Amino acid sequence: MTLVWLYICSVVILFRCSNGIRGGIEVSTAKGYVVYLVMAKDSDQKYIGWTCGGAIVSKWHILTSAACVTDVVYMYAIAGYDTYVPTDELDKDKCTRNTRKKIVHLYSHRDYKFRYKEMTQWAMIDIALARVESHYIFDDEVYTTYCSYKPTIIPINYDSKYQGPTTDVIIFGWGHRRYWREEGDTTDYNQKKLHYASTKIYPQELCKEFYEPDMHSAIERYMFCTHGRGKLDETGNHINGTTNKLIDGCSTVLQNGEIRWQCIGVQEKETLDNWMKINNTTSVKYKKVGICQNDHGGPVVAWVGSREVVIGVASGFRVSSQLKCIGPCLMTSTFCSGYFLDCILSSTRIVQGIKNAEGKCVARPFDDVGGDITILERTISWYNHSDGPADNE
Repeated sequence: MTLVWLYICSVVILFRCSNGIRGGIEVSTAKGYVVYLVMAKDSDQKYIGWTCGGAIVSKWHILTSAACVTDVVYMYAIAGYDTYVPTDELDKDKCTRNTRKKIVHLYSHRDYKFRYKEMTQWAMIDIALARVESHYIFDDEVYTTYCSYKPTIIPINYDSKYQGPTTDVIIFGWGHRRYWREEGDTTDYNQKKLHYASTKIYPQELCKEFYEPDMHSAIERYMFCTHGRGKLDETGNHINGTTNKLIDGCSTVLQNGEIRWQCIGVQEKETLDNWMKINNTTSVKYKKVGICQNDHGGPVVAWVGSREVVIGVASGFRVSSQLKCIGPCLMTSTFCSGYFLDCILSSTRIVQGIKNAEGKCVARPFDDVGGDITILERTISWYNHSDGPADNE
């Protein structure tokens, strides 16, 4: 891999704003937690077919990628709908006309840097929460009248064992099926219907071999990788038990005389050999499942018992010399961002020392001297926008 590729990949994911599902099939069951973001008309950005994925994690909040909500200012969230509607048709479609919600507040990590030509910057902590103008009413019949199904909440995973190698997961998106759009191509290649693909988590040590060394810290601390075909259909399989452990970033361990970030915690040689035995190959050629252009921010979903949980958001992929989207794919972990997420979503203002009296996030749990992670908050005013003010204005 080369630095040239890193530039191309960053353009694919950020400048083109998102990715798509390779090897996927059309969803046939209600996935009410899956949403997509589209630009409002009269936005300063003029991207072709811009869309990002997301997941409803509270009646107010959508989990998505930090890259998705840092560049584009005016966005709508489309929930309860399996059909992609481009910006210029939002007023024509009955579902999007009656149910779309303006994004009015954004939360990302203070340390996140939006520099699309620098993969090591935008890949680090590529996770965000977006707040809608009015909360979702989950039994609202307008969704069954005009859309596909009622929106729902999906729980967030805060447990490392649901993102270990060989874990089967599902990814969702409306994006491109195979290729990255060439420069100058103005065709909207997004899929009309929501697609999913079954894939599996790929060992971190193997994944890093496909990425430049300056990406390894971001991968180890905040990400997991997916690669190859999984064994789940869209209804899922059972995984037993769960625990809750909130962290901000992942801890460090001493390994072979070097300090290493330890997120998944199962990178031993025995684990890698077992993974290769299960998958019967070291080749990447057969693994044609993953994200592509315009799936950025989409949820990565696993099962805890019969319950679906979101374990990460889509962040990155590689591009071949033939402009094909290829893996291993990079996903930003909810487990590794648990402290950040819980601080925003917690129902009380002061929880276990996480928030102070003003509701601001304070000392990281593993800091010796304390500190302030200071979540970066941004309010979006629609007051002077041509679509009119938001419901909260």
